[in-house]
Amino acid sequence: MPNNKQKTWTKKSIIQSVQNHHKEFLLTQKHSKNFNYSYLEKKDSRLMASVQNKKISWVDLLIMSGLDPSCHIAQINYGKTIEEKKANFKFLVDQYVKEHGIQNLNDKSMENMKINLPDKILSSNSSKICLRGGCTKFQISSRSIYAQGRRLFHGWGLALEFCGIDYEKEVLRRKSNYQIEEVIKSFHSWDKKRHGNWIINDLKKNYALYQQINNSFRNKTRKVPFADFYDDRVFVFWMTLIYFRKTGEISKNRDWWDDNFKRLLKLYEKKHIGQERWSEEKIITGIQQIYSRGPNNSRLSRQSVSLNDLAEDKTLWGAMRQSRFRKAGKYEDDWLKDAGFLQNNLKKLYDELDKPFSLLDCANMFARLLKESNENDENRLTREYCSKNHKEFCNFIVGEYKSWENGLRKFGLDPKFFSISPSKRSKRGLVFQEFFKEMLLDYGFEETKNRIGKLQFSSNKFLKGCKHKIKCKPDFNFGNLIIDTKTGYHVSRNQDQIKRYFHHSGRVIILTLNGKTKTEKIKGNIPVEVMNFRDFLINSKKILGINFDLAEMQALSATLKRSPFWRD
Repeated sequence: MPNNKQKTWTKKSIIQSVQNHHKEFLLTQKHSKNFNYSYLEKKDSRLMASVQNKKISWVDLLIMSGLDPSCHIAQINYGKTIEEKKANFKFLVDQYVKEHGIQNLNDKSMENMKINLPDKILSSNSSKICLRGGCTKFQISSRSIYAQGRRLFHGWGLALEFCGIDYEKEVLRRKSNYQIEEVIKSFHSWDKKRHGNWIINDLKKNYALYQQINNSFRNKTRKVPFADFYDDRVFVFWMTLIYFRKTGEISKNRDWWDDNFKRLLKLYEKKHIGQERWSEEKIITGIQQIYSRGPNNSRLSRQSVSLNDLAEDKTLWGAMRQSRFRKAGKYEDDWLKDAGFLQNNLKKLYDELDKPFSLLDCANMFARLLKESNENDENRLTREYCSKNHKEFCNFIVGEYKSWENGLRKFGLDPKFFSISPSKRSKRGLVFQEFFKEMLLDYGFEETKNRIGKLQFSSNKFLKGCKHKIKCKPDFNFGNLIIDTKTGYHVSRNQDQIKRYFHHSGRVIILTLNGKTKTEKIKGNIPVEVMNFRDFLINSKKILGINFDLAEMQALSATLKRSPFWRD
């Protein structure tokens, strides 16, 4: 008997349900922001009704479920009060300056930039679930920040003034127009504060200075004099600084460059590269070490390396992408190949490992469902049951094996026996229909929802393009032939329905268990073939192009007589 008692939602059951829905969502490969309040409301209205009754916000729901809110939002709430909105606006502007520099706060740049959403805005921590699932963090657009600032302060200049930034002096005066001498002096001060102890990543954190250095190479009228001598911009600018400190000049002194290049390059690599010079052997060894830790800890893909917390992997991947290797035509695929790995096979392996259910998980689940079926006198191996009670598992099986019946076959279960629910098994006509469908599949036919070709059929689906008031939904459609299975048939029954079938197909067969094979005429003097199962098997080559074995008669009889282990 069905259990109509309404489910009581506890905190634990809410969390479990949200996490299960998140696993199912990952299989769709949609953008992370699509896993939102509306998505869950459509998937599980009872769950979200409970969340609403408990007054749990979307962000709080994600946090309590161990998910990262910054992955599953499409916009942010700046706050409830004006003070909160202004404080969060300032925090985002500060973050924007860190990532893009103060000079990119100008009106034009604010049209097309993005920044990572600081954890402080949502008061959330990183999520292992989202990290392993490959969820993408939300990036807020500069256009949104710009619009919010104008709304709050009635002008962009006034908005930046609230953040302690002088729009006229600090923003509109573009850094790219700075004289090289000014940039060198800034670099000199920055280097001196650190007593010359820094690496490239330290410089990149000072985004404004790093941008000024790069812009000095782009400006044709005030280009760094040593720019044409070497392709590493920071090294060239550092050489320019050394020369400036010794001579007080900025000039293209080729002799000085040649005399000091090797010595200073060695010093620069030792003090400022932040890693020793990577040899090909060392990179290959590093790649193999990533693999040897096992796929649960580290994987050979750029995405995995960028998401994990292992600094040595990030350094290694950066070394693989050094300009000296790329100029030689060597990229990530080549490195993996040289290290003895097949990238396509690795991707397939990782995809397999990331599936929510392994082969063993599925086998255990089917075993559990069979055990529950015996214990409860109810067939729990039907798609009908699992779609209601184990939705994620049901969706996975159908997606992985193309149909629930195929999934049963994969795990050694006969769909003729287990795919029919208790309520349907008592109806011989439905058992006959299911048997016929399974027989078609056993003999090489393919069930399809699209255009029907050779050895293909659709089952119990509305016919495409049907414009009848009562739409046509035959048991089996082979394109040029429609077959309806019946335990018995009389010409007086369903004449209008059968007549409508002839608008879609030139031939209609009523397939019966027994009885005499004959041609009956319905309204409009239309001939309909009524054929018993035995005669169908004998003439199957002419009808469908394949010989079905007469032994199917005994198999059908046994199926109809089979007593299930469950009770209705």
